[in-house]
Amino acid sequence: MKTVLSVFVLLALVCGAAMAADISGKWLSERTMKTPDGEERTITSTLDLKADGAKLTGTVTTSFGQGGQGRTVEIQDGKIDGNKVSFTTVQQGRNGEMKMKWEATVDGNEMKGTQAREGAPEGRSFPFTAKKQ
Repeated sequence: MKTVLSVFVLLALVCGAAMAADISGKWLSERTMKTPDGEERTITSTLDLKADGAKLTGTVTTSFGQGGQGRTVEIQDGKIDGNKVSFTTVQQGRNGEMKMKWEATVDGNEMKGTQAREGAPEGRSFPFTAKKQ
């Protein structure tokens, strides 16, 4: 009985490590939003992720519009739980520091989730889809 349990535990660890390995790499997300003056803007985010067990590190580079300059921020508090990832990014905005909470589910080469500003009202999150490059 101990041998069977040991095999299941080992298998779970191996599967968890395999899932984490799939998260590492570059992921590209593009979405269109409307500015307050009605203009449409494309926001491109490149997530450069590195999995280490249940820990997630890396950077997010975001650019706005055609030829827009990118802004790169470090991932903080990155976590991996099976095929779910979560992390926070912090950047300086017009009104001071802005924290964004990212949560997503990874399915093969696709990641779907939400990005929400810390302290924003319920339901004020932005959906995103990223494809592994």
